[in-house]
Amino acid sequence: MKVNQKSINRWIDTHDQSDRLNQIMVCFSHRGIATGEQVEIMTGLGQHPVRDALKILNEPPGGLAPALRTINVTMPGQRGRPYAAFLLTEDGGAMLDENPRKAPKLDDPVEAAHALMEMQVFIAAYQQGRKTELEKVLPFSGLRNIRADVLYEDKILFEMEQQARLNDVPRISDKLERLCLFFNSPAGNEIDQKVRILFALTGNDGKTIAVWQQVLGALKKKNGSIPFDFYWKEIGTFIQSPEWESVDSFHRLEPAAMFQPELQSAKETSIPQVAVDPSFTRRMPAELSELNMVMGIMESEIGKLEGEVKENRYQFFQMMEVIYDGSHYKGGPVDRESAYPATSIMLLYRFLHMHQNKALFDQLQAGYKKVLFSQRQALPFFRDNMTRFYWDVFLRYFNFGRGGPLKVKVEVPSFGDSRSEIYPVVTISDWEMLRGEEGYVPSGEPDHAEKALTWVLEAIHLYAFDLGFAREKYPSRQNRKEE
Repeated sequence: MKVNQKSINRWIDTHDQSDRLNQIMVCFSHRGIATGEQVEIMTGLGQHPVRDALKILNEPPGGLAPALRTINVTMPGQRGRPYAAFLLTEDGGAMLDENPRKAPKLDDPVEAAHALMEMQVFIAAYQQGRKTELEKVLPFSGLRNIRADVLYEDKILFEMEQQARLNDVPRISDKLERLCLFFNSPAGNEIDQKVRILFALTGNDGKTIAVWQQVLGALKKKNGSIPFDFYWKEIGTFIQSPEWESVDSFHRLEPAAMFQPELQSAKETSIPQVAVDPSFTRRMPAELSELNMVMGIMESEIGKLEGEVKENRYQFFQMMEVIYDGSHYKGGPVDRESAYPATSIMLLYRFLHMHQNKALFDQLQAGYKKVLFSQRQALPFFRDNMTRFYWDVFLRYFNFGRGGPLKVKVEVPSFGDSRSEIYPVVTISDWEMLRGEEGYVPSGEPDHAEKALTWVLEAIHLYAFDLGFAREKYPSRQNRKEE
C-alpha cells in the first residue's frame, strides 16, 4: 500500500496544478464526499478552476488511478436533477497524508443522501467559522461507543434522518437504546442532552415523525425515563438559517403514549390465538425486553397490512420487508455480531400464527412434512419438494403463480460456493407489480424486495422448528427422556 501511495502522490505532486489538486483533495478528508459547489466554498476557488481540477482527479492523465469518482445523489423530496457529487476512491484516500481516511462506499442511495446531508451541515458551519466533526466516534463505558453524525463544538449532537416507516422501527430502537446508554454514562455528561435531528422529508410525509414518537414512547415505557431530549427540524429550513446552540426554532419530539395492543379474545373466535412468547425466545432472556418493545410497536401495524396482502402485491412485499428488516439493518446485531435474527423470526412467527393465517400455517405444516421426508431421498427429489413447498403452499396462498415476473429458484451449491446448504433465490423482472401509493417498496431500492422474500422463504425452512412447523431436530436429553 505504501508503494502505491508514493506512486499516486508522485503524479499529483508533479502535475502542473499540484497545489490546487492537493488543496481540493483536503476537502474530501471530512466525509469522503462533496459537490463541486461545496469544494468551491471550502477552497475559495472559482467555479472553472474547481471544475477543471475535479475533472483531472476524476480522469487523471496517462491511465493513472483516479482519486475521485462521480455519483448522483437524490435527496428526499428533491425536485429536478439529482446532486452531482464526487466520492473519494481508495487510491484517493491514500493521498490524504495528514488526514487519511477510507473511501466511503455509499452504494446505497439512502446512505449517499445521508452523507451529503452531513456535508451540508458541515458547510453551513464552515461558512460561519464554526467547528463541526462528521461521523465522530464517542467512546463510553469501556469498549462501547456511539457515532455522531455531526458533533458541533465538541458538545452538541446533530443527527441526520430521512423518512421512517414500520420497517425502520428496529433500527431506530437500537439507535435510541445506545443513546440512552451513552447519556447514562460519565461520557454523556460532556455532551448537551438536547439532541438535534435534521430530517430530509418529502412534502407529503405524514408518518416519519409519528414513527419516531412511537419508538420514543415505547422506550420511555420500558425504561421509565429517557436521559436526553430530541428536537427536530427539516434540514432545508435549517440550512437556510442555521441555529446551532438554541432550539427555539426546533420542534420538540415528544414520546407517544403507548398502549398494549389488544389480542382477539378466545370467545370471539374458535381459532386459537398465537402464543405471546414462542419457545425460541426463552433462550435469550437478556434480549426479551428489547424484542417486546419493538414488537409492541410493530404488531398493531402488521394487523393493518395483513388484511390486504392477499390482494395487493405492494402490501405483500411491504410485509416481507417489515419482517426481514426487523433484524437485518446496517449496524444492527445481525450485521455487527452475526446474532440470531430474533426480531425477524418473532415477526414471521406472529405473522404465520395470526388467526387470519391459520389455513396458511396448517398448509405449511403439512407441506413441510413432505420436505423433511424428501431429505432422506435423492437430492433432485428434495429440491423438487422445496420448490413445490415455496410455490404451491406459501406463494399460492397469496395468489402467486408460476410463469410471471416473480421467479423462485432453489439453488444447489457446488463445493466451491460460499454456501453449503440448498437455498432459494428470488428475482422479479417487472417492478410495476410492486408499485403502491408511495411508489416502490418503502426502503427505496427495488432489489430489497427480492432480498426480503428470499430471506422469508429460506427462514421457513431453516427455522422451521422455531416457527412451529416441526419438532426439535436435535432434542435435548430431557426431551429424549420424555419420549
